[in-house]
Amino acid sequence: MINFFKRIKRLTPLEGYNKWSDTYHVEDNPIKKLSDEFIKSELPDLKGKSILDAGCGTGVFCKTAIDQRAAFVKGIDLSPKMIGQAKKELSAGGV
Repeated sequence: MINFFKRIKRLTPLEGYNKWSDTYHVEDNPIKKLSDEFIKSELPDLKGKSILDAGCGTGVFCKTAIDQRAAFVKGIDLSPKMIGQAKKELSAGGV
């Protein structure tokens, strides 16, 4: 039997998230959607607080913090392309 997986190029997490950045915030992924909804339901009131979103991806929770009137919001991520997408989405009022 031919080992199918030997022919597939393996990506590092950075390579994978950089490739995923263009569609991450708009794709219809039911697992990610449930996870995001659960996290949002567990967040406290963020009004007036300083927020660090470590692993912010395309900025979904940064947007949530902004919408809840957090005093300061900072997102960081391994992937420069995810950060670029977050900046683009947040400046357009999206995410």
